[in-house]
Amino acid sequence: MQKEITGIFFDIGGVLLNIHPERTIQHLNNCTGISKEIIKTAFSHEIHNKYEKGEINNQEYYQSIKQALPKTDSLCEPDFWEAWGMLLGEETSVSPVLRTCSKHIPIWLLSNTNPYHIELGAKRFSFLSLVTGAVFSYDVGYRKPDKDIFRIALNLAEKTPGEVLFIDDDLKNVKQAHKIGLNSHHFISTELLKQKMIKLGLSFLKDDST
Repeated sequence: MQKEITGIFFDIGGVLLNIHPERTIQHLNNCTGISKEIIKTAFSHEIHNKYEKGEINNQEYYQSIKQALPKTDSLCEPDFWEAWGMLLGEETSVSPVLRTCSKHIPIWLLSNTNPYHIELGAKRFSFLSLVTGAVFSYDVGYRKPDKDIFRIALNLAEKTPGEVLFIDDDLKNVKQAHKIGLNSHHFISTELLKQKMIKLGLSFLKDDST
């Protein structure tokens, strides 16, 4: 028998926010004259993984990217952070759904992210003030789909897997959450998400016009 849903975990990028890595790359190309293809290689998985797990700080991340470029003196720090901020786009149509849900049920954020984007997001996006809590990868030292980040989230929210809904645009993360026992939804569209939520018993969304 399906347990009552008593909490929702939202991913941020690709669910609540559109992200635009191409804007970041284009701005760095404009600033340095280095080709976009080469700039992309500077953002290695290894460096990004360390940053999002909190193993390196903002300054160390900037220096890592700068040193990975062929002309290490071509990128100044203000230009880098301006470009990095451009990755964050506008709120998606899921944001109003979160706002509605927050009136009825505890909302948590569960995101692979970094301190710069969260600090910037706090200034730009009001939905951050509506959540009960947040589990950010750089705070806890694990990134999705590592099962430990889900267990930390469940512990902090004081929930069992079967009573929460986890929403993410990355299928790997959704599959891992499902293995642990969370109700999991691979985000494709807002309409399909609302249908899934209503099916799970969140009936207050039936009359919601978002």
